[in-house]
Amino acid sequence: MKSSQDHSLRAQVPNKDNWIANIRVLDGVLDEEEYSLFNSYIAKEKVNRTPLPDAHRFMCYDQDIKAVFDNKLTGLTSSLMGMPLTQHIKPIFISYVQGSLMQPHSDGFHYPVRFLQKAQGNSNLTYCTAIIYLDVDCVGGELYFNNLDHAYVPRSNQMVVFPAHEIYRHSVKEVVSGFRDTCLMFYASDIMLEMHKVMVEYSPWKDL
Repeated sequence: MKSSQDHSLRAQVPNKDNWIANIRVLDGVLDEEEYSLFNSYIAKEKVNRTPLPDAHRFMCYDQDIKAVFDNKLTGLTSSLMGMPLTQHIKPIFISYVQGSLMQPHSDGFHYPVRFLQKAQGNSNLTYCTAIIYLDVDCVGGELYFNNLDHAYVPRSNQMVVFPAHEIYRHSVKEVVSGFRDTCLMFYASDIMLEMHKVMVEYSPWKDL
């Protein structure tokens, strides 16, 4: 059941088609060797395929996977977003199984004080999110942009990129059956990072 708050938020977003157009989808993002590498990493982590209420997530420290981001995916994402981007975290693998979902959230936060704190992994610096869909064989599990009333149906070996903005608040609908394996990266804008360095230098909150 949709809340009245959801309806109110959606009513406040003008020109929704223009915002939806900024959700970029790229087919065949990984070649055969890369696709096998990513899926093997999930298998190595012994992902639990039994029904679970929450998705199984873990950070990736594999150097071969990092190299795929360094040499290919970061450049592709920068091209899609039209500006130079820097990886903000290590890749995160998330595997959804029957019963798994994710609650509505936005990947970027816009609190001035937080932006001016000298904190590693400051989520206020996240400019966009890139999600790579690996093996996807499920009923349900749509990526749903709540404020835009827009659903994306996941497809294997696609990458979906969207801005980390409150307008792109999103959730993952419950996986009714099957599984849905993903790898995601948060990116920061190089311009934003340089601005952050200067502003933090003169911020009274930099040591908080």
